[in-house]
Amino acid sequence: MKEIYEFISEVQLKKYAELAVRAGVNLQKNQLLIIHSDIQNATFARLIQTVAYESGASDVFIDWTDEQSTKEFYLHAADSAIDHFPDWKAARFKEWDDAGAAYIHIISENLDVFKEVPAERISRFQKASRTKLSDYYAKIRSHEIRWCLLAVPYAAWATKVFPDLSKEEAVQSLWKLILKGSRADGGKSYK
Repeated sequence: MKEIYEFISEVQLKKYAELAVRAGVNLQKNQLLIIHSDIQNATFARLIQTVAYESGASDVFIDWTDEQSTKEFYLHAADSAIDHFPDWKAARFKEWDDAGAAYIHIISENLDVFKEVPAERISRFQKASRTKLSDYYAKIRSHEIRWCLLAVPYAAWATKVFPDLSKEEAVQSLWKLILKGSRADGGKSYK
C-alpha cells in the first residue's frame, strides 16, 4: 500500500495546509501555532509548519502523539497513571494559552487501534485530562482560542467508508471528499 500522501498532489496538500493556517485559525503575524499530530502525519504537520512560518508565525510547536504508544499506555500503565493527568502537561496548555497560541489538530485515527483497550480505562484518563484542562476547554467553547481540525485519511477508515473499493481507491476517494468538504479542492489561494 502506498503512503497516504502519495494519493494527493503536493499542490493540493499545500492548499489544505494554507486553508488551515490562513482561514482555519486565521494565524496572525508573530502568533504561536501548536500543531497536534500523530507521527504518521509528519509529512503534513511539517508542511503546515512551513506554511505557518511563511505566514508570519513567531514559532510553531508540533505536539507529536503516537497511537501505538497511547494504546500501550492504556493497556499497561498503572491505575495511578490512568487516573492522573500530570501537572506539567496542563502547564504546557496554560503557557500556550497565555501566549495567545492557535491550535491545529490533525486527526487520522485508526478506529480499531484501541479495540483491545477496556473503555473504562480510556474514560478514566479522559476524565482526568478534562479536569486538569478545564480552563483550556472553556476557552475553546467560548471561542477565546483559535483552533481547527484537519482530517487525513487512514486506510482502515477509508475502506470502511468505501468497502467496495480497493485500499488505494478508497484512500483516493476519501481524500477527494475531505478536500471537497473543506473547500481545499478548488483554485482559491489562501494567501
